Amino acid sequence: MSFEAGGFALFSSVVDESTLEELRAEFTRLHSGGTAGVRNVLEQSPLIASLANSEALVRHLPASGLKPVRSLLFDKTPEANWPVAWHQDRTITVKDRHEVDGYSPWTFKNQIHHVEPPAELLAKMVTLRIHLDDGGPENGPLSIVPGSHCQGKIPPDHIAGLADANATVITCVAGDVFMMRPLLLHSSRRAAKPGHRRVIHLEFADPEILEQPLSWAEWGG
Repeated sequence: MSFEAGGFALFSSVVDESTLEELRAEFTRLHSGGTAGVRNVLEQSPLIASLANSEALVRHLPASGLKPVRSLLFDKTPEANWPVAWHQDRTITVKDRHEVDGYSPWTFKNQIHHVEPPAELLAKMVTLRIHLDDGGPENGPLSIVPGSHCQGKIPPDHIAGLADANATVITCVAGDVFMMRPLLLHSSRRAAKPGHRRVIHLEFADPEILEQPLSWAEWGG
């Protein structure tokens, strides 16, 4: 199944072991533990910002000119072993709030403005998830519904039935990169054997795609 049809792709052994060790140490520096993750990572970590713009990652993107515009860290530990219900990633982060047609609703979390843009914009974005640990069936791996991104924004009352009938579990090993469209339905269960499931989550877009005067919160171009 192609990336455009399925909405996902898995690339093996993208990040080498020495770089993984550096990233794990950086993850520990940024993430104090006890919470699900960290937002706005590009501004806090030159190492992760360099990774986000590296040829090792950029060559896997489906189009040229895409830049990292949002970054998060996720981990599952005994202290933060959280389930994530089926959903689509439907928000972006911007520097300031401006009322623009098609951009709604707005929220304000961790001192950052979040807004839901038109589905057409989300359809042009792509997410890379860099795995720092092995992600087997017992530590809360990602589940997806292949092709669900093609349906645009799916009404909440349609999600459960669609997901239950078509779910696929994605297992990874450390160094793998999982690529997906934000509108791809996805979820994850609690880890049966929680240890670490550290993931660097990077979202990419054309920096010029936003309606003016909106601007990305994290892109520094």
